[in-house]
Amino acid sequence: MSKMRFIRKTEEKRRYLLSAFKDLIIDKELNWAKTQIEEQIKLFIKYLIENLGPKQRIFENPESRIKSYDSFSEKICRKGYIQTWRVTDDKDTNKELIMRQLPDLIGFRITCFFLDAEWNIYNLLKEYNDNGKFEEITINFNENHEQKNGHTLYKVTGKYNNKYSFELQIKSIMHNIWGEVDHKTIYKSRDFDPNIETKRNISEELFNILKASDKQLQILFEETNTEEKLLQSLFFVKTKKETSKQIGTDILAEHYDRFFKIFSEKIDRDRIKDYIIVALQEKKYKRKKDNLRTVETLEKELIKEIQNKFYEYDLKSIFFIAKVIYSFNSYNEFLNYLSHRLLSPYAHDETDEFDTGHDEFDDFVAQEDPQAQKIKDIITLLSNKIGRVKE
Repeated sequence: MSKMRFIRKTEEKRRYLLSAFKDLIIDKELNWAKTQIEEQIKLFIKYLIENLGPKQRIFENPESRIKSYDSFSEKICRKGYIQTWRVTDDKDTNKELIMRQLPDLIGFRITCFFLDAEWNIYNLLKEYNDNGKFEEITINFNENHEQKNGHTLYKVTGKYNNKYSFELQIKSIMHNIWGEVDHKTIYKSRDFDPNIETKRNISEELFNILKASDKQLQILFEETNTEEKLLQSLFFVKTKKETSKQIGTDILAEHYDRFFKIFSEKIDRDRIKDYIIVALQEKKYKRKKDNLRTVETLEKELIKEIQNKFYEYDLKSIFFIAKVIYSFNSYNEFLNYLSHRLLSPYAHDETDEFDTGHDEFDDFVAQEDPQAQKIKDIITLLSNKIGRVKE
């Protein structure tokens, strides 16, 4: 068996590290460790929900990732790890080295709604750790919170099983948005840019704008005091550019109000939340496939009444917003889905079979057809939500 040797030349060390890292990031062991840490962070988030103030909210699921190959390649040069790490010609030894020494090999982020909650979450994390709530996890609270741009980032590094290194960040929604822009355009800029100072100034202006937006959203949240209203506001902000083009106007308040009144069930709220989480990561939202059924006779009748009663412009505006999170490929599919949803509460109505509307002790009075009455009731309900009907 050949003896392991230490590598001295910089370029050779880099090559050995990259080879080891390429194997490491597809290793089941590393993904297992990520899952174990994430489960413990989820328990901490439950603790946060119980201990944060009523005005300080967080998303219930942490974001997570294993560092990418490109990011690792850049970081070992920028941080000088190639020079300081004791790299060998043995791949398994190098994998162990990376797992122990790369502070953000596995990354997690807890996202809160507002900036002023970051500090409280950080303190509760320290309290939770000091009380021995984590298992097989050690955390370093001596990380430098001051970033190169002068802003504060609350983060900690840690190890799981004294082996797997990870980083946990605490960021508000607005901090997260700004951080991504700043990181990509300035912090990780690969090319010489004579306008870098101008870009830094623009980045700072953007931060101040987002900070003001954070305060405005917080005021809105304190007035409504519901997560649902805040999610609606965020959904509007993240979708208005796309929908305004399709609707043909940037005066969108009434259209979104109608959409939220009609699409107000738990499935809708869950999809809106999923969309926001993906949008905040600047990723493309993948719509879940919906079971678009064959339209039945009563649904066809309801669709006709909806088309006769309401302006197509209003209905299509709701369609353009809804298809952001629902897999409608056409306006007709939207109408089919809408009619089915509106009729669903009547699905188990036994009136048709057992109640003719006739009381044997009263004089007989002709009753309206039950199917027609259903449609009439639905149209009345929909009129209240849409707010205007054809004359």
